[in-house]
Order: sequence, then structure tokens, then C-alpha cells
Amino acid sequence: MKPSKITLIFASFIFISASFMRQVMNFLLDIIGYPGIAALLWVLFIILAALSFRTVIKGPRLLLLPILLSALIYISQMHIIEERLHIMKYGVLGWLALRDTIGNKRVLASVVFSFFFCLLVSSIDETFQYFLPYRVGEVRDVGLAALGSAFGIGVYLVNLYNRLK
Repeated sequence: MKPSKITLIFASFIFISASFMRQVMNFLLDIIGYPGIAALLWVLFIILAALSFRTVIKGPRLLLLPILLSALIYISQMHIIEERLHIMKYGVLGWLALRDTIGNKRVLASVVFSFFFCLLVSSIDETFQYFLPYRVGEVRDVGLAALGSAFGIGVYLVNLYNRLK
């Protein structure tokens, strides 16, 4: 089980972006404000949901609805923008990691590996943020990453189920 270059590049981007995303967020807050950023994140969520539906080529797409609706409800309750983004970026990482490592007979092992890969990435990211002067590394964010990863892995599992059906 080995993540692809795209997955490793995305994980690396998560680490690297910790050093400059606070400045990007402050810049966007100055230009479009909190409502504008919240609207951009909703657009991003809708795009990710549409791409999720697009990946399910055959079979009932309704299986995706509980996963996407639970993510939507959970994200809508978050008042901190960074937490919403955390859920989304780790959802993408979970999807990518499972896509790379899935095997025909080792689905459970691939799911476990992908989930722990995402937790490892999140732990390294939060440790890095802890040492940055303008960032905060929190265990709570690792939990949010775990939830986002579970959403992404769930979406991929629905896709796999529909392909095998």
C-alpha cells in the first residue's frame, strides 16, 4: 500500500500551507470579509459534492446522500472558517489515500491504512503549526481531520460499492 505522487503532493501542500495560510486568510478577510469567505467555502463544498456524484458512474447515487448531508449539517454548525476548511481538505486527502491503496481483497486494510495516513499527516501538520509563531497546533484539529478523512473515505467506499455492484 503506497500513496500516489498526487496524494503525497497534496499532503505536502497541507504541511507547507500551514506557514502562509493565516496570511492568506487575513488578506481575504480584509477584501471580502467573513461572509465572502464562508460563501467561497460553500461553493467549494458544492463543487466537491458534485464531483463525488460524478465519480459514481453506475449504481444508486442515493448512497452518497447520507454522507454528504451529514457533512453539510456538521459543517454548517461550525462558526470557525478554518474548521470547515479542515474537514474539506482532509476529506479530499482521505478520498485520495483510499483511491491509491484500495485492493480487491484488502478493502478493510486499505481503509485502516488510509485513515491512519490522514491522521499521521494531520498530526505532523498540527505539530508544525505548534512551532509557528502565528499559528496554534491543537489536538482538536486532529479530530476534525479524522472526521474529514472519514467523510472522504466514506465517499470513496460508496463509489467502490457502486462499481462492484
